[in-house]
Amino acid sequence: MPKLAIKQKVLSGRAQVIAYERDPSTFYYRELVTGTKTYKTRKLSATTLEAAQLEAVDAYTALRVEVPTTSPVEAPITSVTTSSGKTITNAIKDYLKVLRGQVTAGQTAQATYDMAEDVIYKLIRPFLLEEQGLRTTNEININTFSEYVVWRQATAKGKYGYLKSGKGVTKLTLHKELQQVRKWVNTFLLPNKYIKAELATDRRFIVYPTIKQTDLMANPAINPEDWDFILRYVRNEWIKPKGKNHYPRGVWSRTMFWHWMLIMKNCGARPEEGLKLRWKDIEFEDVGRTNSEGEEVSKEIVHIALKSAKTGQARISSCNCVYVFERWLKFQKEWAEENGIRYDITP
Repeated sequence: MPKLAIKQKVLSGRAQVIAYERDPSTFYYRELVTGTKTYKTRKLSATTLEAAQLEAVDAYTALRVEVPTTSPVEAPITSVTTSSGKTITNAIKDYLKVLRGQVTAGQTAQATYDMAEDVIYKLIRPFLLEEQGLRTTNEININTFSEYVVWRQATAKGKYGYLKSGKGVTKLTLHKELQQVRKWVNTFLLPNKYIKAELATDRRFIVYPTIKQTDLMANPAINPEDWDFILRYVRNEWIKPKGKNHYPRGVWSRTMFWHWMLIMKNCGARPEEGLKLRWKDIEFEDVGRTNSEGEEVSKEIVHIALKSAKTGQARISSCNCVYVFERWLKFQKEWAEENGIRYDITP
């Protein structure tokens, strides 16, 4: 068997995205056939690992709607048509109910359900009902989702009032949202015969925006001028003048965000890593330094233990922001005392 260069779990561990050493730029989707030691595989069109992970959902569903070739007497799946429709609203609610049951049973992560709710209920439902004027699933046709990208850009700019970010959505976001649509169609509407089977296999039904390598690049670092502007606004405009007029909880949250922002900038943690930090994850060390006069003086740095939910890997980030932690700890203790909270802050 050819040696693997890349093997990445996808779909909550149910399958993998792989690439071989002979051609690391070509990716394949594979899943173990239950009760055997063999795999179902499908070549992907993606040229990067990130894009291949996104395409895995398509490969998963495609393997379930392809026409069987082992038995010539079986009718092709594309000949099966919907026997009855279902209202769009009920089809979405029932789909989410199934996902909630999977979360309760531990078969699906909560984040999977949250993503489906955000896309299918909050976006697709108004798109189908209000924009397309549909009422039942058997009204869905080959052109139903052709205008979704245009409509979605309008919602992001606040035209329809669903999501108001002031900017359009990225290709990567649109790709992920359309994947949720594909999943809803192939894992719920199609098996329940709420939609014509030939739609699920037609490439024109749901067309993904083309994602280039540049679309997958991380956001650039904040330049010094912008960072100085952010600091001055948060410290001078957002916290101090307004802080006295807020309830104690508001003072706490604004001050906490200020320190959290400084720590994140210095240690390079992901947002979810920073939000999970506890005092026992933090350790100070005096590494010392030599001043301009050749004297040994104190210099403290902080070591932060981080563990990412994304990779599961633990790592240590060391940075020069001891004063931020010390100031935040001092604020915590003073705030608790001023507000009559009896709580000892310990490691």
